[in-house]
Amino acid sequence: MRRLVSPRWTAACLLVTTIATADAAPPTQPLRAAEGVYVGGAPTDATAWDALVARGVKTVVGVEGIPPSPPSGSSEGLRLVHIPIGYGAIDKAASDRLTRVAREAQRPLYIYCHHGQHRGPAAAAIVCLAANLLDKEGALDLLRRAQTDRKYAGLWRDVAAYRAPPADAVLPELTPASPSSPLSLAMCQLDRAWEATLKSDTREDRHTAMVLVVESLKESRRAVEATGARPGLLADLQEALDQAREIEHAATGLDPEELDQRFGPQCLRCHATHRDTTD
Repeated sequence: MRRLVSPRWTAACLLVTTIATADAAPPTQPLRAAEGVYVGGAPTDATAWDALVARGVKTVVGVEGIPPSPPSGSSEGLRLVHIPIGYGAIDKAASDRLTRVAREAQRPLYIYCHHGQHRGPAAAAIVCLAANLLDKEGALDLLRRAQTDRKYAGLWRDVAAYRAPPADAVLPELTPASPSSPLSLAMCQLDRAWEATLKSDTREDRHTAMVLVVESLKESRRAVEATGARPGLLADLQEALDQAREIEHAATGLDPEELDQRFGPQCLRCHATHRDTTD
């Protein structure tokens, strides 16, 4: 479902109103996932970060490819945690780190992804399950309230399948930035999604996989935009994204060979120009 409020709209007004009255908040705004846990879109400027501090948030967890990057002086008192996840799944490493957030991070928590609609709510659901703040049905209801799209079936699946590790389990460290670069992560997700597209047996599966190709290209573009560098790569990613969006709508009527013929050359051109120098 298309958002009525831009994800780039500053969180100053969003957070001031929704942390106090989040149960009534529409899914276009940050949601109260459970007691002391909130989920929404990425804070994008100093005003947004200052609003988090002003509302008493103690820990900010970013799950998009780009680590939390508040302007200087705008994150005083905040613990920043980066746990990037894709649209296709929440892998064990990410799930374990979200469990550690639930067990040790000071609340209130603010968990965000780019739009605050898909990955962020799924991550918040895992945190709430791990902290015994929600039961399984409550966690799935959080995805419904956030309007997490059913086409991201892996997010729904992994929330439904979550089981907390033992209390004495050794869980991964929480860090403010993932060791992998956002672009590398997005490109890995893109490779897996494209491979799944070509291996899919049904039209429905091909369309589902092609949706993930589009989202991975969007994430790759955001990662390059954040650096302000590599304009050639940015242009090629935009071209690939435009083509992928067209193919997404036609994917149900194309077999894997046709998909490869239409989109494969674009991948090869971009790889030939950029892959050897892209981290």
